[in-house]
Amino acid sequence: MAQVGQPTQVVEAQVVEVVEPDQEDVAPQEVTHINPTGVSLGACIRGVHIRLHWSMFMLVFVSLLFSLLRTDPWIVAFFNFLLDGPILFLTVFLHEIGHVLVTLRLGGEVTDVVLWPGGGLTVTGPNDGSLRNDFIAAIAGPLMHIPMTIVWLLLIVICEQSTDRDRGDSIADAPVIFFWNLAVYALRLNILVLLANVIIPVFPFDAGRILGDLLMMIGLSISTAAKTTASFGVVVSVLILVLAFISESKYVPIIDILLAAVIMALSVSLFFKAHNGRLKQDIIFGRPCYYESNDVGVGGNTNDELPAGNEMV
Repeated sequence: MAQVGQPTQVVEAQVVEVVEPDQEDVAPQEVTHINPTGVSLGACIRGVHIRLHWSMFMLVFVSLLFSLLRTDPWIVAFFNFLLDGPILFLTVFLHEIGHVLVTLRLGGEVTDVVLWPGGGLTVTGPNDGSLRNDFIAAIAGPLMHIPMTIVWLLLIVICEQSTDRDRGDSIADAPVIFFWNLAVYALRLNILVLLANVIIPVFPFDAGRILGDLLMMIGLSISTAAKTTASFGVVVSVLILVLAFISESKYVPIIDILLAAVIMALSVSLFFKAHNGRLKQDIIFGRPCYYESNDVGVGGNTNDELPAGNEMV
């Protein structure tokens, strides 16, 4: 009991205010959906590490083996090495550089890029929640094939105008025939990689990401966009399978059949992820830009029910 006239001590509690950093002050994070693997080639733009997937080496090895079965095997082997080695590397490297440059320009951060024969295995993009920016980053890779196509076309014209010989002659007959055919096959390779990335809507190709962004930008929910993308993938797989069986090749198109089966399996898997509310487990449709606030509207603010505990990749 306090005595009369004795001052009473008042202890004030100190309140420590925790100030969270503003969203704009947070450094952009890398958007990577698989662990980068492969042989490291060192760093290029802004310290981005370039790695080669094992499939690049396997393709060159198989190509060289089949070269030994041809006439003039050593010339053919050198031709296939240039086509499936340096030229394919340059094609997919420039494709991925398109993604990297746009991602960096839009404020994202990229640390690793893994190259495979179809492009890249690392999904990167800006983390500002904008579907438009994600679409721009996704389409940048395929757009890089336009200048490459022009270069190969110019080389074909130069070779064609510099000789009276026919391109069907053996590549061992003259250097101009060798480089003429090399430019033609490089052009075909470039167009093949381009078409694969704008038509095949499954990872690791870009078409699924491009189509998903477009569908959500016009107002579709994430679930509906994913199901539509999956359905398109099934159609593409069926078309590839049909074309494989009606082709006039005397060999069984095993690669085409396997490709169709993989596209079908991945598309069906995506459809059931959307149907069962497990889209956050998907490499493409589980990314933050599809769930956080964005500058499009309903496309990025979904009401789809997703199970708790499935963190965004």
